[in-house]
Amino acid sequence: RAILTSRHLRERPETLAELVAQRGDFERLYAVSATLASAESLGEGLPQIVGTICRYLSAQVGLVFLYHPEDHTLRVMSPVWVNGHTLEVDAMRMRVSEGGIVSQVFRSGRPILLNRIDHNPETYGIIGELGVKQALIAPLKVEGYNVGAIAVGDPINGNFEERQIDELASLAAPAALVLSQLGRYEAAAETTRRM
Repeated sequence: RAILTSRHLRERPETLAELVAQRGDFERLYAVSATLASAESLGEGLPQIVGTICRYLSAQVGLVFLYHPEDHTLRVMSPVWVNGHTLEVDAMRMRVSEGGIVSQVFRSGRPILLNRIDHNPETYGIIGELGVKQALIAPLKVEGYNVGAIAVGDPINGNFEERQIDELASLAAPAALVLSQLGRYEAAAETTRRM
């Protein structure tokens, strides 16, 4: 193991840049985790989580799709985050077996960058309906199982970059865990209430 000295950092400035980048990654993960820890319900936590992730990726739009195994659908969770505000949306669901892009990301487990989105609802669904022109989509995974997907769209300035695919995937990891737990808690509470 090499000990990093100030002389070493001056001689190899890329090492300093790597450390600064890693620090930024850890700070983003911490901020998302802290946001999640403060949420007491899915309705309260969802906009906070999506808003935090959108701010870090400089995105104007963010939405979450959660998987429901009883009917094999992905459901758009309301509210959707748009330009710093929440937008209530009607209950929308898509079958996982259908060929839409979000379903493909969910099934493959791999994040993607969409550079040009046309507004074909069969291909892009709500992402196209919202008028998003560019998007990053990542699966939400808990212990190797896909529990949904997250999409962020329309960067505030310029275009998304390839590196942001990995950034969204790393930010989605803690979000997936807490969203899954909040969803289970609310489902159990609803079952208890019905009983």
